[in-house]
Amino acid sequence: MDFFSAFLFRPYQRVAHLEYGLSRQASTASTLQWELEKTQHQLNKTMLAVEALVEILCDRDILTRDEILARIAEIDLRDGQLDGQMTPEATACNSCQRPLGAKMEKCIYCGAVRPPGSGVVG
Repeated sequence: MDFFSAFLFRPYQRVAHLEYGLSRQASTASTLQWELEKTQHQLNKTMLAVEALVEILCDRDILTRDEILARIAEIDLRDGQLDGQMTPEATACNSCQRPLGAKMEKCIYCGAVRPPGSGVVG
């Protein structure tokens, strides 16, 4: 291949490379969209079940909505923050005593592995 052909060929290679990259990005975006829709569907089902349980409890005069909301706030505060989330508390690493998140299998500071059964992982 002479210099002129090589000079023209490179842009075509680059275009092909970019088109390939775009197709992979489109595939990734499509997968993420599917995952988002699946998660939204699961959330909607959960919300329906929660609302049904709340109505049953209230209809049978077992609890009031205010009591349910108070318990939600109480549970939410167990991690020290009223943020609408249940976040497991961090524990101290057995090796270096630095904070070890509840979902961490090993310490990010010293690399020590969490002993089996010593916290929430997964």
